[in-house]
Amino acid sequence: MLNDIGGFLADSDVRSHPERLEEMIDAAGGSMDDFAPLILGYLRGCTQQQSPDPDLPLDYVHHVLTFIKHADAFPVDCEHEWMTIPVGSFGRALYEADFAEELVSAVLLFCDGDKPHDDAQYAIDGCMKLMYRMVFMSSPAFWAEFLERGFLRALVLITLKCETHGWRLNHYVRFFLQVQLPPALVYYYIVGTLEESLEKVRGLISGDDFKRCAVYAQWQHFLAHAQERLDAHDEFAFRTVAYKTCDNLRCGSIEYTECIAGRCSGCQAFYYCSRRCQKVDWKAGHRTFCDSHQRLLLTQKEQRLLFVERSFLRYLVHRKYLNERRSILAQQVTILAAQTVGERGAPPVLFTLFDFQKSPPLITVYIADVGLEGLKGLELKEPDGTPSPEWEDLVERARRSQGRMQLHGVRILESPPHVWVIPLRSESAEGYERLLDLAGRVRAGEVEETGVPEEIEGILGSLGNVVEVH
Repeated sequence: MLNDIGGFLADSDVRSHPERLEEMIDAAGGSMDDFAPLILGYLRGCTQQQSPDPDLPLDYVHHVLTFIKHADAFPVDCEHEWMTIPVGSFGRALYEADFAEELVSAVLLFCDGDKPHDDAQYAIDGCMKLMYRMVFMSSPAFWAEFLERGFLRALVLITLKCETHGWRLNHYVRFFLQVQLPPALVYYYIVGTLEESLEKVRGLISGDDFKRCAVYAQWQHFLAHAQERLDAHDEFAFRTVAYKTCDNLRCGSIEYTECIAGRCSGCQAFYYCSRRCQKVDWKAGHRTFCDSHQRLLLTQKEQRLLFVERSFLRYLVHRKYLNERRSILAQQVTILAAQTVGERGAPPVLFTLFDFQKSPPLITVYIADVGLEGLKGLELKEPDGTPSPEWEDLVERARRSQGRMQLHGVRILESPPHVWVIPLRSESAEGYERLLDLAGRVRAGEVEETGVPEEIEGILGSLGNVVEVH
């Protein structure tokens, strides 16, 4: 069958023989989706074939790319339009069959050696265009598989060939280093895979040719970002103490994990240091909102992320918060100074969003209780567009805490887009009260803008023990 496919793909225009294509599709199972694994097998054979003729693998891969262009209306050889045309059903079937990983193998093959074939960059260009499009429908697991197959090495080799052989493929390197890879480094298992990938290219990226390349600055930025996540990965792996906080806000004690007696058996999102505290919280309103806690919190019920991934994400957010507290406090003072105390006299609830889709992560402070119209684009509504009772309950809890609970949010590389909410709990409200006082004095003109940093240094010492929960 693969020989038949090879003969068919070698035709200069596959569209001129639709009856042959229909015959092979019927033999494969009756649909283009059934035909996709055979195309995958053919490409795998192309890259693994030992041939004395260096033109053969290039020709075979060219046949595959040409066929996909015609079969899926996927223009792999045009200049600009391919960037905006979505992958069709056949391209999606190829993706599901792990076709992208075989494209990595093809790129590595064509980059190999000091004297690559003259036509190699054109075959790589077609492969990279396909990977570029497939990346937009990928899950995080896609990146772990890509890295395991040698994708980082492929990017390094393309970078070097652009420098030493004049290839014009650096735009792909920029795209993956600046746009696609950094947001994926919030997943524990992807960061672990990246560590292994980096070790395999250390020799290549330390040479003079690499340091002279046109995209060396982008590589430096990516490698610094990667090292920061690798450090966090190691810290997380070897940490020995974990904390949880009692969700009865009248208690709110921060304890070692083993000191927390249990959690709500309904939502599995709230923890208590005693049965008494659970009963108090139930009467305080949790019985009304228990069933609503399904989407926003990193709970045990949530199956989109594994337990270790949820813990690592929570750790990354808290680590970033601790490292950036001065700038976050400055944002909070600015936004609080622009607010007036609400009709009920309750102080505003702070919501700090960490956008890990950006590199470095973008941190933005909001007032949580101004209504969803003030939080546009943060995916805090129900799927039908109505206000989320889960979000409203979290805001109300933060308000009842009287400064001992703020809300953190994190946006990561996911499809569909989503914001996870991670409450920040503190043993004391002193830091928040001093923050409100400073904002009030700034509003009244008693403190100049230039004096805010010094005031913030004083607040830092009063924040006390803080921990991200849920």
